[in-house]
Amino acid sequence: MINKHHFLTYDTNWLTRFYHQTSQRATMLRNKELQLTAPYEIIVDYRNQGQLDWGSWEYSGEFCIAEELTSIKKQFISMLEQNDGLYKGNNVCPRVKTYSIMQNKLLLKLEKASYFDQVATNLALDYPLEETDATSLQARCLREWDLQQSNTPHGTLPSFESSQLANTIGVSLGITVKNKNNEKVFLTRTRTSHVAVAAHQEVLPFSFSLNFNPTPSMFGKQQSIKELIKADFIQEQAEELGIDASVLDFENVKPLLLCRELCRGGKPQFFCEIELDMCYENLQNHISENLLPQKEFTSTIKSHTLNEAQQSFSTLSPEIKAFVVAKSS
Repeated sequence: MINKHHFLTYDTNWLTRFYHQTSQRATMLRNKELQLTAPYEIIVDYRNQGQLDWGSWEYSGEFCIAEELTSIKKQFISMLEQNDGLYKGNNVCPRVKTYSIMQNKLLLKLEKASYFDQVATNLALDYPLEETDATSLQARCLREWDLQQSNTPHGTLPSFESSQLANTIGVSLGITVKNKNNEKVFLTRTRTSHVAVAAHQEVLPFSFSLNFNPTPSMFGKQQSIKELIKADFIQEQAEELGIDASVLDFENVKPLLLCRELCRGGKPQFFCEIELDMCYENLQNHISENLLPQKEFTSTIKSHTLNEAQQSFSTLSPEIKAFVVAKSS
């Protein structure tokens, strides 16, 4: 059943009902030996590349949300604004229209979309539609609607080309350090109740939706994905973690994966990692001293060894599952 109190359902059985064919593909993010699977389909696996080239992007125009979703979008935005869930505003974000891989090089065709487009589609897939909307769309929720309108074969994730969701790009960064026992640990934080996605869940300590401000002169010209992410990274790291660039230098960030998340209907997500030559306890103190008050996360930073996370895998958030599988393979 659709959870009437949440915009997204994270239950694996629920997702399998919609994407059981995709879930069996070799491209799913899994570790067969440990029998661990994260609800993500891999687009690009940077772990196997000798030279870490993030790839390129081209500006391809503007995204317009489907006309039949305009009233639903207003409804969802109104509900979230009443609960103070949209305090970051309505930024312009890059939407993946399509992608190609030639000679192991990624090229993303990107459109301008709004953060509110994302909120009203990818982040509200399982919210039960009002009776009139459900009747007109012939679907109980937007997850069903996108599968139907795209004529996607049953059990398969819609392609970027056929999907009418916003499909804007997110970035998640894993931070790895050593603890006082000289064990490698990765850091996590817990999201508050003020967020639309993954409320109260433990997630990676640093994640954000990309901003996108292309000029008309950029249309059709290839640009660097690394530079696109770097600009937001520098701004977001101060706001989210309070760590200065000398400690968290983007040039030391390594891409791990570009995936599509099943929970959010195929929304694209970059996973990357930075290993810091700093003791966890020292870093924790640094973060606690510099962290600004915020609504998105609690102030507590936690650490986990990879083995600990593997043992408690079923309880992890989708984002942490993805990072754990990526590092276990």
